[in-house]
Amino acid sequence: MVAFYPLQRRYNMLNISCMKIKTSPLPQTTYKDFRIKYVFGGNSSIISISNGKSGIGSEHWISENSELFLFSADGNLARSELSIPNRNIKNTLIDGSSYWGELTLKNPKPFLLEPTKLRNFNAIRKELTCLNFTPSSNVDYIYIKKDFCFIFSENKYCGYRLKNPIRYLCESASENLDLVKEPNHAEYCLMEKYLSIMSDNRLDELNQNMEPLVLELSKKISPHLISIRCDRRRRVIKKTIIDLLDFYL
Repeated sequence: MVAFYPLQRRYNMLNISCMKIKTSPLPQTTYKDFRIKYVFGGNSSIISISNGKSGIGSEHWISENSELFLFSADGNLARSELSIPNRNIKNTLIDGSSYWGELTLKNPKPFLLEPTKLRNFNAIRKELTCLNFTPSSNVDYIYIKKDFCFIFSENKYCGYRLKNPIRYLCESASENLDLVKEPNHAEYCLMEKYLSIMSDNRLDELNQNMEPLVLELSKKISPHLISIRCDRRRRVIKKTIIDLLDFYL
């Protein structure tokens, strides 16, 4: 359960270089039409948050070293695509304050926001946390949805956290989600194992050789796909493994 604290700082709590974050101690309806998607691609995945509209903002992470944030003509957040890095870290439980927030664009011109470099997938807590640096203090969790928050530290974009991530897993951002068959603990443990293998950490141990990594992934994950409750989620993981085998072997 998320703890939200009474707002004791000024209403425009965060004022980073490219955007402002207006905060509130109470849930907001600003982003009720936004849809969260965990677009899974094996060793290249993103978190997509969108209301289906276009806008102006940061350069796309495919062409520039930046997270994607798009804002409408009146400066309100319309869409964000956040890369999921492949380097694992063990612990991201950082104390801080949690608020509900609204993101607005400061100036109507393109900008860059450094993408995340570190990830932690916690099967017990059912959380995916991605960071571009490990904050030491003054951490603010800015929730725009019940299961999603941006993380800021010292007025800098630090990353994001997605709760119940497998619930939002899909193959493409345009795909509908199966919100009926909720993932169980076995699914979260399987995904934690998947991400521990498909990682820069494991690749370092294998001297940057993808072939044994992909073989290990298939050997340790494929026999347990039956534990995935949802047929659609199972197909996504299975297809990813097959695609990786086809590409690297």
